[in-house]
Amino acid sequence: MKFIFSILLILLILSPTCSNSQEPAGHEIAINESQLSYLTPESCDFSEKFGFDMRFNSFKEVTYKTYLFLNPDLNMKDLIKPVPRESIVKAYKHYKSTNVWAVKFENDWGFISGELLAKIEEYEEPLNEDDLDTPPQLLSKLSIKYPSQAKKEGIKGEVVLRILVSNTGQVTQVEIEKSLPLLDSAAIRAVKKLRFKPAKKYGMPTDVWVRIPFTFVIKESLK
Repeated sequence: MKFIFSILLILLILSPTCSNSQEPAGHEIAINESQLSYLTPESCDFSEKFGFDMRFNSFKEVTYKTYLFLNPDLNMKDLIKPVPRESIVKAYKHYKSTNVWAVKFENDWGFISGELLAKIEEYEEPLNEDDLDTPPQLLSKLSIKYPSQAKKEGIKGEVVLRILVSNTGQVTQVEIEKSLPLLDSAAIRAVKKLRFKPAKKYGMPTDVWVRIPFTFVIKESLK
């Protein structure tokens, strides 16, 4: 029996993180509206694995910086990603004996200690493209100056950001979905300057998350 339990435990630990994100197509740093993509709700077998109904959830705020874990024992070897303070997570199942919640944060499922989560009385989840009458329209161009240190070290590749476009057309939140050292800050500074015509739902301006992938490319100088 102990042998069987050990095998089951190893299989559970080695199970891949339930992730819904897909690798976006790369493109140049300067982008336009046609290169934006919008987040849509995804499904995942996480709920079946840990036995809860996805239709029932609540929103909770993270009170201190913490981490998302693959399993409810919150073992550091099962760490998925950091969760910043004041982040909003969607909570599904509470394990009372250990005070742990099964949650979804950004595009990842996992577990967070209940001691670090505070209930939110009123919270409206930002809409996605499928929920909208019209998506937001980009009114300004995104142009990023290649950081000199990153260029000097030959750092290039793709950075993916998620931005919350408010009902006034301003970028009010920025989250990093895919990171590259020395390039993230430049990308964040640039997207914070963007302005949009707000998305609309039922004819009224509304908040919506937008996903912006782009690629940093170092062009070889001609000799």
